[in-house]
Amino acid sequence: MIAGGVTIVDPRQTYVGPEVALERVLPGAILHPGTRLQGSQLFVGAGAEIGREGPAVLVDAVLGEGAAVASGYVEGAVLLPGAKLGANAHARPGTLLEEQASTAHCVGLKHTILLPFVTLGSLINFCDCLMAGGTSVSYT
Repeated sequence: MIAGGVTIVDPRQTYVGPEVALERVLPGAILHPGTRLQGSQLFVGAGAEIGREGPAVLVDAVLGEGAAVASGYVEGAVLLPGAKLGANAHARPGTLLEEQASTAHCVGLKHTILLPFVTLGSLINFCDCLMAGGTSVSYT
């Protein structure tokens, strides 16, 4: 992956399961120490950043271009381009963060959809939730 343009900050502290298709981790992705990638369905887009604030485990997760997981556990969830999960996230199967949706720290999500630009605060647990109402970061 390093030869293919993926930044692995410390390969000694990064685990990639044997079932992970290496070509599904695109050039420009950044894997910080403590990152663990697992699952044959895993996909990490260009410019995605994993584990910047601590250990992060991704199992069959999909991260679009520029998406980020600060730290935590993400299984079977999809983050579209620019979506971000804060520190100590717990995103379970059926979770979808649409473009530029984000959370602060310690947020748990299951079967939850955050529509574009929705931002959640800290210490929240949502199950079976559809949330809209985000505002574009562009003010023009």
